[in-house]
Amino acid sequence: MKLLKFSFAAFLAMVLSSCSIFTLGQESTSQGDFNILLEANVPATQAIANADMDATLKILSNRIKGLGIRNAVLSRAGERQISVEFVGLRGFSEPGQAQQLTSLVSLTALIEFVDMSGISPSEALTLVDQTIQTDYLNSDAGGENESADLTQRIWHTALTGAKIKDASVSTNSLGQYDVAIELTTEGGAQFAEYTGSHIGDVLAIVLDKKVLSVPVINSKIEGGKAVIAGNFTEDSANQLAVQLRYGALPIPLQVVEAVVPTPSP
Repeated sequence: MKLLKFSFAAFLAMVLSSCSIFTLGQESTSQGDFNILLEANVPATQAIANADMDATLKILSNRIKGLGIRNAVLSRAGERQISVEFVGLRGFSEPGQAQQLTSLVSLTALIEFVDMSGISPSEALTLVDQTIQTDYLNSDAGGENESADLTQRIWHTALTGAKIKDASVSTNSLGQYDVAIELTTEGGAQFAEYTGSHIGDVLAIVLDKKVLSVPVINSKIEGGKAVIAGNFTEDSANQLAVQLRYGALPIPLQVVEAVVPTPSP
């Protein structure tokens, strides 16, 4: 069994860099409560299935529990909004910590393995940290797209994070933290078939349409397992593993309001 390693340095810089651990007090205090109001980030005219909102609420709840936070209350607020209340939450001593937690909770976390065969590894490197278009959930995609601007080209998604069965923190021989992923039986078979027929091609790793890394496939990958490598701390590796383990949100969300506690004078 061979493992394909991906670099997630861009993801760390975007969300997980220098994240602190948030702890819970024994009881609620006015300084320890933190409230977030999230809303479906789709056109107002687009209907939203009740089941999709319920599924989004469940995934958010599982993510928060996976981060070790227990005193959180989640509820639907009408047809298009979700309220998240953290009770007795401490750990806002440094600037930006509330924003980091908000990002970790509300990130859609759609992982795509994107086919970039046809361009060279050096060309693919120019796309790292760039937002691209893919044909996954894209009604405008279709036909050949040979735009000279690689960010405007519509790329084919070979596999998505929906095929990830599990994700966990691991360490390599140097003691560095990685995120090990295990694909479903179906996903593993698709991954093996794809990598076996694309040796030498670039397979980009994309999070919410942002290119994280552009590894080259060196051999057929069987066994349904891979390792996401990067400059992880134990906390940041765990946070990514939690997001992958519980899956992408069915409905993209945006933050409407975030009430951050302020310390007492």
